[in-house]
Amino acid sequence: MIRPICVLVLVSVVGVVETSCRKKHVAAPAPVAPLPAPAAPQPTVPKTGPLPPPPEITPAETTPNVTLPPSTPPGAPPAARPRRSAPPRPAAPNPPGATAPATAPVPQLGPVLTADEQREYNGAIDQSLGRTEASLRAIGRRRLTREQQASLGEIQSFVKQAQARRGLDLPGARRLAERAEVLASSLEKSLR
Repeated sequence: MIRPICVLVLVSVVGVVETSCRKKHVAAPAPVAPLPAPAAPQPTVPKTGPLPPPPEITPAETTPNVTLPPSTPPGAPPAARPRRSAPPRPAAPNPPGATAPATAPVPQLGPVLTADEQREYNGAIDQSLGRTEASLRAIGRRRLTREQQASLGEIQSFVKQAQARRGLDLPGARRLAERAEVLASSLEKSLR
């Protein structure tokens, strides 16, 4: 009595798999184990006509790169496990002399500054870097202790970072230039 239900379920599953195979390969359903014989008689399923069409399977529900075995009739031994196809190969690198594909610039996060604010930041950066350079010229080629040499290296690093950051982040560049100015002024005073 249960056999017609198992056959109906198996036919529905095979129909869904076949429909989805036309679009994309999917994993085969696990073989249905035969059910034990029922202890009491079950009511028969009335025949209502042809089965409704199987539901559509979207690509998100499918598993790519799987080959399905042919369907087996009910009662036949289950087929071997499906064999996976090879994964897609990565794209070959560009040959020498070829240009790389153009990529869009990555948008930068940060405050949106008006033209007046940009002029103000650039002016402040120029002033801080100018005062830093003046302090470094005053230091000249004097003999410096290890601590003073480390401070000089830090000042030069802040100046380079401020100049590099200027096109990307004006507030950050201003802070770096101001740090360089304060350190240069402090180093110059320590040498007097």
